[in-house]
Parts: sequence; C-alpha cells; structure tokens
Amino acid sequence: MYQSGPRILGIAAGGVNQQTAASFILSGATAIGVGTELIPNEAIQRRQSQRIHELARRFAKLVKDAREQIEAWKRSQVIKEFTGTEKCEK
Repeated sequence: MYQSGPRILGIAAGGVNQQTAASFILSGATAIGVGTELIPNEAIQRRQSQRIHELARRFAKLVKDAREQIEAWKRSQVIKEFTGTEKCEK
C-alpha cells in the first residue's frame, strides 16, 4: 500500500494492464503508460473506436480509484497524527 516519505516520481510502462494499473499507482507511479492493452491492434484493424473508448474509460477509472485510495490513506494519517489514535470512530 502507499507509504509516505521521499519518492521518485515515475511513469510505469511495460506490464501495465487492467489487473496491474491500480497497483502501479498505489506503489507510487504518478502515471501509467499503456500500449496494446489500451489500443489493441485488432481494434485498430476493425475500426472499433467504441472498444478503444471503453478500454480508455476503464483505465481512467482504475487510476482515479487508486488515487482516491491514496488520498483517503493520507487523510487517515492526518487524523491519526491530529488525534494521536490509530482508529478514528465516526
């Protein structure tokens, strides 16, 4: 999961697919580079723009959700520091 501290900003490229995209972001990548997993050769040959659009939507949602997890984790750390507790009751 996400850890605070010094980070090297980087873009994950190679091995990025729908199963790994969120993990790269959660591990600290600032962006992902997606090739044929996003734009399959078959989709280009068959002119399947809707397929490519759907894949792009899915990848964007995976990245958005992962970034929201990071922000939620950061907020929980601030609450822990502020309250001095490990758990925050609602």
